[in-house]
Amino acid sequence: MLTLEERGEGFLAKMVLDHVRGNPADLYLLDGWRRIEQHTLMTASPEVSFLGVFIEAPPQVMFDRWVRRARAGDGPDFSREAFMAQKMLPSENEIPDLIRLSMIVMDGSQPRDVVLSRFEQYLQNESF
Repeated sequence: MLTLEERGEGFLAKMVLDHVRGNPADLYLLDGWRRIEQHTLMTASPEVSFLGVFIEAPPQVMFDRWVRRARAGDGPDFSREAFMAQKMLPSENEIPDLIRLSMIVMDGSQPRDVVLSRFEQYLQNESF
């Protein structure tokens, strides 16, 4: 099985686009984009209305959530050093550009239900 790196940076976005095209819905919420190419592929697709939202949180909040979730794919080492090593990956260098490209930048330091409520309010008040 090929790794994501071997398949190319746009592989995940292409999979998502194929799924959205075959399974229309009012809203899909995608989390964890880390590459400009992913954003570019989504915005270039004429049949998908894509709203780029970047949710920022302080590193301590991100670390605490990462440890609490303890997803198998993220572990087995959930130390601060392992977390910081992830923050040094090349994809993290693209985050400032992703923030700039986003239509909405939200404060993600609040509890999940607060962030989702604010996002829903935004959607209700805007037209796309």
